Amino acid sequence: MMEEDVNTQFNFSIHSLNNTTVDISKVLSDSDLLLQQLGERRQGLKTVVILTLIYSIIFITGLIGNFCTCIVIWKNTYMHTVTNYYLFNLAISDVLTLVLGRFQWLL
Repeated sequence: MMEEDVNTQFNFSIHSLNNTTVDISKVLSDSDLLLQQLGERRQGLKTVVILTLIYSIIFITGLIGNFCTCIVIWKNTYMHTVTNYYLFNLAISDVLTLVLGRFQWLL
């Protein structure tokens, strides 16, 4: 009984899709609608400069801070505890995220 209900619903949805027509050329050619829905294609120079500075500051301070954390834990033998090893691994993963995630900033 359940299979018949599912098949009936599936056939009904296929039937409704076949009866629905959309004029794609009209939707895609309406540049005002695209601009309204998606926004401007490029940002202004002021916005790009501000975002570049912010991302650069985050990138540089992240690299310096995490490398310093790794060096301090590595050099000082009294800091070789389980908690500090965990912090060391977090610093390494943060550096990897900064380096490998920077390509998304360019998009």
